[in-house]
Amino acid sequence: MALTLTEPVLFRRRARRGAQVRKVCVSLTPEWFETVGGDYAAACELAGLGRQHLAIRHWQPSARLLALVEQMLSPPDYNPLLQHLYLESRALEIASEAMSLASGQFAPSQPGLRPQEHQRIRRTLELLQSDTADNWSLERIAQEIGVNVSTLQRQFQASQGMSLFEYQRRRKLLQAREALERQGVSVSYAAWQAGYSSAANFSTAFKRAFGLTPKQARARI
Repeated sequence: MALTLTEPVLFRRRARRGAQVRKVCVSLTPEWFETVGGDYAAACELAGLGRQHLAIRHWQPSARLLALVEQMLSPPDYNPLLQHLYLESRALEIASEAMSLASGQFAPSQPGLRPQEHQRIRRTLELLQSDTADNWSLERIAQEIGVNVSTLQRQFQASQGMSLFEYQRRRKLLQAREALERQGVSVSYAAWQAGYSSAANFSTAFKRAFGLTPKQARARI
């Protein structure tokens, strides 16, 4: 959801008991647009918001945008400067893609793909996120989607900015991190959940991805 604010406002959230909400709020002020040489009014018009107070625009976030949000919610344990740069870079990507999607234009992070190819990648992402294809080969995934392996790899890379294998690996590591931090599962179980037969290899991949060990993530519960 995107909205414009022309004056201070107090928001209240209502939720059902037991419900879990995870969100990221990215704010872009008129002053910020001026510092980067942009036009705030034109940006609002591009996103279909205009200049009206509390104008709201809804859209369906892409899988890449959701992945960027997840990266902001679970950033690596960098020093303050590097973490600031890490978060700011993701926030700018989110803002860019959100404005592109809200305006009905394809995001620049997905260059050169035709509408049917975007639809093919959406089907691929739905398949991967369903966990159905966790043990499938690239050949079987491509066959299920109806293209050859090289075409699928090329279009997936163009859409998501990473290979299909890297997307799957990252997604499973994120699931393992959530299980460690929220449910307190054992490191060996988290390794199995992420598809690793070796806890040591899992720990190495986990630290490379998040900047902390699985044991440190589990200690946060």
